This record gives sequence, structure tokens and C-alpha cells, in this order.
Amino acid sequence: MHEAAIKGAVFDIQRFCIHDGPGIRTTVFLQGCNMRCPWCHNPESFSVGAPAGEQKTIDQMMTEIIKDEKYYRSSGGGVTFSGGEPTMQFPFLLGLLTACRKQGLHTALETNGLFPTDYLPDLLREVDLFLFDVKHTDETEHQLWTGVSNKEIMKNLSTICESGGEVILRCPIIPGANDNDAHFQALAVLQGKYGSIRKIELMPYHNTGRDKWEKQGLLYALLDLPSATAEQKRLWQERLEYFMDAQQ
Repeated sequence: MHEAAIKGAVFDIQRFCIHDGPGIRTTVFLQGCNMRCPWCHNPESFSVGAPAGEQKTIDQMMTEIIKDEKYYRSSGGGVTFSGGEPTMQFPFLLGLLTACRKQGLHTALETNGLFPTDYLPDLLREVDLFLFDVKHTDETEHQLWTGVSNKEIMKNLSTICESGGEVILRCPIIPGANDNDAHFQALAVLQGKYGSIRKIELMPYHNTGRDKWEKQGLLYALLDLPSATAEQKRLWQERLEYFMDAQQ
């Protein structure tokens, strides 16, 4: 099949994003996810198949993306692919990444890292910045909270870093799940180990996705957990910085 004819399922396109990589960006959300994190704020991404998302060709998507090209150029921005887990639609994702690079656009990929290792050569070639989500650094706890092991995830992170891929670690912090010193220390060790990790972004828990779960007919398991307070956020950041300083 010709690359331009490849179709994929997209559940959202957000323009003028400023938190998904450098500059002003368009973030494209691809359908499908291989984890089931109970705090997910995009549960509409879970479902796959014909009725899920809106079917788009690469050409259709590029028509939408290019509309804001002048903003990407003037701000040092570009396009971010997110989800769900965008690598679940790998041919479509790769086609989009390649098309963006042909236009000279900066590309970022937000990923949970759970994908076959044979995807890495293509991703390393076409992705300028990996927004790599680390849900939990402990394998047992990762399995408990997400439903999958983190062994392949950490292996992929290692390969990306050792290959010189630029990385920002994005780390959801959930009270009672991973808001502990062992996790913060492990994150600090990762940044100390790999020079290509630009920074660590803590993503404090918020329950704004609760209504989305209900609309999808899904049970929101963290119903009684309030969003993180400003004080919690400050303390978490302090603990991370403490362990990062200890690495130096």
C-alpha cells in the first residue's frame, strides 16, 4: 500500500499546544492503548477497531498539520504524536513522522515505551524528541498499576538514550501508587545515568478524567482520590531534586 493511502484512527487534534514539546505545537492523539492505568485522562483511547476514533489518511492529516506551519516555524515548535499509545498504529505513525520530517517539522513522540524493539531504528531516525512516560520504576508495582511489566519499557528507554535520542521523562505521580522516595530516587538515577535525558517532568495526579471514564461506561477506580494539592506537588518536586542533587 502506498504510504499516503495508509489510514489510522485519530481521536483528537489539539492546536497551539505549549506543553508537549518545544514551541507552539499541534498534538495528534492516536487511538489505542496497551496499558490500563486507572488514572488515565484519555480513556476514550482504549477502544480499538472500526468504530474507534476517526479514520484519516496521512495526506488528510498533513493537510491539517500544515495549516499552522507558520506558528511552528516562528516558535521553534512542531508536531507531537500522543495517545493512547501511538506506536500501536505503527505504520500510520511512521508515515506521519516521515511526512512531517520531509516538511522540515520538528517531531515529538509521547510514548509509554511499550512497543517492539524493532520499531526503534525507524523511531530514532524520525523522532526529534521522545516524551517518555515512566509510570513506575518498580517492575512489580508497574505490573500492579498498569497491567504490564516495565522490563521491555526500560530496555527501550535504555536503547533510545544510548543511541543519542533526546528524551524528556514524563512521570505521573499518583498518591499511594508511586509518590515515594524509592521511585523518586530511581528517576534521579536514570537521569544521572543517561546524558540524553534532558529533564524529568512530574505530572501530578488530577481527577479531571473521571467524567470521561463514566461516558465510556467504565469504572473509575480512583473515585475517592482528590487531585494533588499545590503542597503535594511542591513536596514531590523537592524530593526529586534532593535525589538528583545526590547524583552529582
